[in-house]
Amino acid sequence: MKLAPLFACLLALAMPGSAMSQSTDAARADGKETARELLETARSSASAPVDANRLPNFDPAGVQGLETLADDPDRIESNSRSAAQVHEGYRAMEESLARRARFDPSEIEAVIARAGTINDAPLDYTSGMAIGGSQGQCVELPPGSASAGTYIATC
Repeated sequence: MKLAPLFACLLALAMPGSAMSQSTDAARADGKETARELLETARSSASAPVDANRLPNFDPAGVQGLETLADDPDRIESNSRSAAQVHEGYRAMEESLARRARFDPSEIEAVIARAGTINDAPLDYTSGMAIGGSQGQCVELPPGSASAGTYIATC
């Protein structure tokens, strides 16, 4: 009895493709019938009078308050602020900004200046090194403005 599913699979694979699939003429006829149905639907939709109730997910009552915003653009800002305060995504963004690390602009400028010094004369800091891996001479990087740190050099 355990062989029955195996025989069924082998039988399905052994059947010629034309016996299992639709003929070309039948497929063409099926396609034409589907096109006729869609054409009738499209014609009736195009010739029907405009009706907001036919629009999916459209709620005319839901936009009543928005229609007057064009007359009072300042109300857009006040409405958006009040909506943002209760919006989950906006609250998550605000909380993220509150926890973000803060850096003094002078610290950032010092790091950029140090990187600029290395960029202006890169060979001063890579002298004696060869592609083949030969020993070079270590050259200290320009001093930073932060507290002293340790780095490993392979030269």
